[in-house]
Amino acid sequence: MITLLDRRVVLHPEHNKTNIDIPFLIPEAYHALFIRTAYSPKIVADEEFARKQIEAGVARYIPESAREKFGQWRDYLPVVNFITLSVDCEEEYIGCAHRHSPVMDHIISAEYSSAGFIRHAVTPGTWKCVLNCHAVVDETVTYSLQVFGADKNEELHDHVQAF
Repeated sequence: MITLLDRRVVLHPEHNKTNIDIPFLIPEAYHALFIRTAYSPKIVADEEFARKQIEAGVARYIPESAREKFGQWRDYLPVVNFITLSVDCEEEYIGCAHRHSPVMDHIISAEYSSAGFIRHAVTPGTWKCVLNCHAVVDETVTYSLQVFGADKNEELHDHVQAF
């Protein structure tokens, strides 16, 4: 496999509810793309910080007259960071992994693609990974993104099981 992209992105609360485009070039056709993602931390460890976030959300979204129905702030623990991945080829949307796991592996190929992604040939051109920052709560969240191209001689099913 050939490394096409190896990026580490440091996120902060100002990235909350934003999308971050990470374009990369695929210089030649590949049999498949393998995408590995990971971010940390998933769970906000500082309970006092989490309490302040929950209380601010309650004050913002729940009318004061209805707040007693929504329980105590501890009922909303844990507070989590949540970042998902979308992929585009040129201007075509290939799909997304809209799941809560902080560590994920994905495959895109003409024969098989991971859940959330369409089957698509890995063609030369500008591709784009998009980090969908649904909730960046911690002061610092580190996101790791790696994209690999598998040449035509590599067996896809071996990587599906190993990846």
